[in-house]
Amino acid sequence: MRHLPLQAPMLRHVYLCFWIAGIAATAWSWQSVFCALLIPVVDKRLRGRSRLLPAAALMLTGFVFASWQIAAPEQVMLAAPSKHVPRLCGTVRDVRGMPSNRLRIFMDETLVDNDALPGVTAWTWEQPLLHPLQGQRACVSQRIRPVHSFANEGLQDTVLQQRARDVAHEVWTMGDRGAPHISGTPDWGAAQREKLRTIFTDILFSTENGDQTDPAFSQGKAILLALLFGDRRAISQQTANNFAAGTLAHSLALSGQHLAVVGIFGLVCVLAAGRIRASIYLAQPRAVWTILASCPPALFYLWLGNAPASLIRASCMLFVLAFWMTRRQARTTLDALGVALLCITALFPLSVLDTGLQLSALCVAIIGCAMPAIRRFPPLPESVRQPAGIKNFSNRCIRSTLQIFLLSLSLQTALLPINLLIFGAAGFWFPLNMIWLPIVGCIALPGAALGLTLAAFDIQNAARIVVDAAVLPCQWVVDMLVWLDSLNILQNPAVLRPHWTTLPAYAALIAALALKVNRPALPQAGKKLLAIGILLLCVGPLLRMINRAGNDIRLSLLDVGQGQAVLLRFPDNMRLLLDGGGSISSRFDPGKHLVAPALTYNDTPRLAAVGVSHPDMDHLKGLLYLLENFSAALVFDNGQNGNGELGRHWETVRQAVGSRTLAENDTLQIGKAEWGLRLEVLHPPQAEQRAWARNNDASLVLRLIHKGKGLALLPGDIGVKAQRRLLDSGHDLRAQALVAPHHGSDKNFLPEFVASVQPNLILASCGFQNRYGFPGKKLTAWAKSRVIPLLDTGNSGQITVTWPQNAPMRVTTANRE
Repeated sequence: MRHLPLQAPMLRHVYLCFWIAGIAATAWSWQSVFCALLIPVVDKRLRGRSRLLPAAALMLTGFVFASWQIAAPEQVMLAAPSKHVPRLCGTVRDVRGMPSNRLRIFMDETLVDNDALPGVTAWTWEQPLLHPLQGQRACVSQRIRPVHSFANEGLQDTVLQQRARDVAHEVWTMGDRGAPHISGTPDWGAAQREKLRTIFTDILFSTENGDQTDPAFSQGKAILLALLFGDRRAISQQTANNFAAGTLAHSLALSGQHLAVVGIFGLVCVLAAGRIRASIYLAQPRAVWTILASCPPALFYLWLGNAPASLIRASCMLFVLAFWMTRRQARTTLDALGVALLCITALFPLSVLDTGLQLSALCVAIIGCAMPAIRRFPPLPESVRQPAGIKNFSNRCIRSTLQIFLLSLSLQTALLPINLLIFGAAGFWFPLNMIWLPIVGCIALPGAALGLTLAAFDIQNAARIVVDAAVLPCQWVVDMLVWLDSLNILQNPAVLRPHWTTLPAYAALIAALALKVNRPALPQAGKKLLAIGILLLCVGPLLRMINRAGNDIRLSLLDVGQGQAVLLRFPDNMRLLLDGGGSISSRFDPGKHLVAPALTYNDTPRLAAVGVSHPDMDHLKGLLYLLENFSAALVFDNGQNGNGELGRHWETVRQAVGSRTLAENDTLQIGKAEWGLRLEVLHPPQAEQRAWARNNDASLVLRLIHKGKGLALLPGDIGVKAQRRLLDSGHDLRAQALVAPHHGSDKNFLPEFVASVQPNLILASCGFQNRYGFPGKKLTAWAKSRVIPLLDTGNSGQITVTWPQNAPMRVTTANRE
C-alpha cells in the first residue's frame, strides 16, 4: 500500500464522517453534533447549501436509523424478592470465552417460565461445566434483570454497547448452580469451529503421553489460544490485568494484526507458485498475487474467529485493497479504512458504538496518518541500498525495530486521551509492544496456525513441537509481566481523566500534524485544525479553574452498586470521601472501576480527607485502592478493624496511613473558619465503644453543618438500636438531606428517627433491582405519605445535591435511562 502525503479527504469521506456522527449521536448527542459542526469550519467545500444539506441529511438519517435499532425492547422488571426462581431457556446465538474461566453466552428466542422474553439475553457463566454452541438450546434457573450500567459522572454508558447487540437482559450463574442444561444440535459451522478448537486445545494443554501440561506454562498456552481463536477463557484474571497494564491487551482481541498470518500464508503460496511457474509475475506483480492469495484464508480466519467487529474491519480493508490493486488503482490506508467503515456501518450501524471497532478504526487511521513520516525516519543507510549481506540485514532489523517503536509511540500518544478517559490508564509500558508485536506476528500466530494445520491432519508429534515453540516466547512475556508486577512498577497509577473535548482536540492536532508531512508549509485547513485543537485543549483546564473557584457545597452519592460511597465537595475544590463501596467479586473493585474514575474525571487524584464509616466490605473494600493511589491529607474511621482477611488488611492500612479514630462530640473543621463548615460526629459514643464494636451500629454518624444549619446527615449502616440512642442523646439531627440508614432497609427503619431529621430529601445507596429489595417498602411508603422525594442510586445513578451560596438546594441525577 502506498503511503502518500496526506491529502484533503474526498467529499465522500467527509459525508461518511457525518453518517458516523449521526449514529454516534444516539449515545453522545451534543458531543457528536459539536464535532460535526467543526467539519464545515475546516472544510470550505461544505459551506455551500448544496453540499451542507446532504451532509446534514446523512447525519439525521444515521441518527434516526440507529435510534430505531437501539430502541430498548420491553424489559422484564424484577419483582420483590421471592422464593420462586424462573427457568430461562434460549437458543444460543454466540459464545465468547472470557478471562478467569467464564463464558458469555448470547441467547435469543428466550422463554422465561414458557413466557417469551424480548431481545437477546446475555448469560455469564463462571466455571462452566459445558461449552454450548451456536444453534443449541440452553436452559438455566436464575433470576434475570434488564441490562444496566453504573451511572456516574464521566463514566461510559455500557448499556448502549449491550443494546447495540440487541441485548436486553442479563443472567449470572456459577458452576452447576441453576441446573444448567444444554440440548439440541449445534449449527454446522459452530460444530466444525469447536472441533478445530478442541483439536488445538488437546495439542496445546496435553503432553505426548496424554498428561496435562505443567501449570507453570499454562498461561503462555492460554495466550496462544486467545491469539488464534479469540478464546480467553483459560487466561487468569491476573494475566489479563498484567496485559492490560502493559498495554498489550489489544493484541488479545482478534483484529488486523492477526491477519498477518494470513499474509504470510499468501506469500508462501505465491512464492511456491512462482517457483513452479514464474510467468505468473507477468500477469500481476508479486504483491498483487500475495494480496489475492490472502483473501480466501482471510475468509477462513473470519469464520474461525467468529467474526468480531475489528476482524471484520480488517478483512474488509484487505478485500478492498485486493480489488484496487488488481485494477492498478493507487489508494491510501485511509481510503481502505473509509470503504471498510462504510460497508460495516451500512450493514451494522450500531457497530459504531462498539469500543473494539472504535479503537481498531482509530488505530488504522493513526497508522495511515503517521506512516508517511515514519517511513522517512530514520534515514535509510546508504549501505542498505547495496546487495544484501549480514550487515545490511542487521541495519534493516534495526530500522524496522525503530519504526515499530515510533509507530507504537505514535499510537500511544494519539490514543492517550482515549486510554485515560475510557480505561483510566496512561499506558507507560507501550515500549513492550516492540517485543510483543514481532513475537505475535512472526512466531506465535504463524506457529499456532501451523500447529493447528498439522493437528487437523493428525500429525500430532510435529504439531506439539511447533505449538510448544510458539508458546515459549508467549510464556517469556507472561513471566516478564509477572516480574514487573512483583516489583510494583507495572500497574498504572491513578491519573487525571481528561474532559471529553480533549478527544476532538487530539484528533484535530494529529490531522494538522499529518498534513504538514512532506509539505513545506502547513495548508490553510491544517492551520484551522491546529487552532481548533489548541482551543479545545484549553476547555478542560478552564472548567477545572471554574470548578475550583466556585463556592457551592455538593454532596454526591455515587452509584457503586450494593454499597455506599459519599463524596462531599466544598469551596476551593476541597473533597472528602466517606466510604468507597465494595464487592465480593475478585475481578471487580468498585473503588478502582467506579469511584476512582468518577473522582478523576477532569480532576486530579487528590482528596482532602477519606473516611470509613465502618469496616464492612460494601463500605470499606473499595477504599483500599483509593488509599493506595490517591493522596489524602486526613484519614479517619470509627476505630474498628473488621473481620477476616479484609479486617486484617484494613488494620495494616490504618496503621500505615495513621488513620484518626473519631467518636461522639468530635468535630472536623472544613476549610477556613469564615466558611462556617464543619462535620459533627454524633455516634458512636467514646465511652461505650467496646459495646458497639464489630457491629453496624458502630458506624460513624456525621452531620454536615453550614453556618449552624444542618445540610446532610450521614448515618452509615446504623440500626434501630443506634437510632434510638441518637434520639435519646438530645443531639440536633435536623438536616435537609438524609442518606438512609443501611441503604434504606426495612429492618433498620425507625420512623421516629427519620422524622426527627426533618429531611427535604432522602437518598438511598443500593444496587439496581437488588435482591434485598432496598430501599424498603416501609421507608418508601413513609416518604410518599409525607411527599418527601426518595431517590436511590440503583434507579437514578449518581445523585448530586448542591447548596449554592444564595439559592435553594438543587438535586441532579446521572440516570441515562
